[in-house]
Amino acid sequence: MTLAGKHGIGIISIGSLSEEGLNALPTQWGFAEAAAAEHGQTVERKNWRVLMSWHIAETRDQARAEAREGLLRHHNEYITATLQRPGARAYKSADEAVDKTAFVPGAVATIGTPDDLVERIKSVLEISGGFGTVVGFVHDWAKQGRKIDVLHNIDVAPTIMEILDVAPAPTVDGEVITKILQKHKRD
Repeated sequence: MTLAGKHGIGIISIGSLSEEGLNALPTQWGFAEAAAAEHGQTVERKNWRVLMSWHIAETRDQARAEAREGLLRHHNEYITATLQRPGARAYKSADEAVDKTAFVPGAVATIGTPDDLVERIKSVLEISGGFGTVVGFVHDWAKQGRKIDVLHNIDVAPTIMEILDVAPAPTVDGEVITKILQKHKRD
């Protein structure tokens, strides 16, 4: 964050995947602002990207069922065994993995519905003081091949774009989002 401030450039915060990192977002932004001021630069929250992790489905029960085994494997084999994240302990069951990852105070991931994800993003916006982009961490919690992009585009993207007060990018996806937003505003 200090280098981003020093050079007046955007940054991605990946520490938001842990409770400590999530709670440190305001401090991180403060480092960027202090470094920018010291070096005659400016930083803008719209250029700040925050990494988040989620698995969404049409129902919370469906999301839990889809994520449980892959999340257990991801946490036990990658987070604790490979990364050896300080304080991380292997989970004993898939249900424990889901519960402690997404359903306890200080949870940093969302396992649920598009509405759950929107609420989590709002929460992170509030904790951080605001940012410009949410980046979804790609993981292998669920089996491949699900058609979740419709849920993301229809239910989550327009709501978050409205909260952030941003227009869609002029891409194919942006054109799809624009049509969805127009319909969303009419309804």
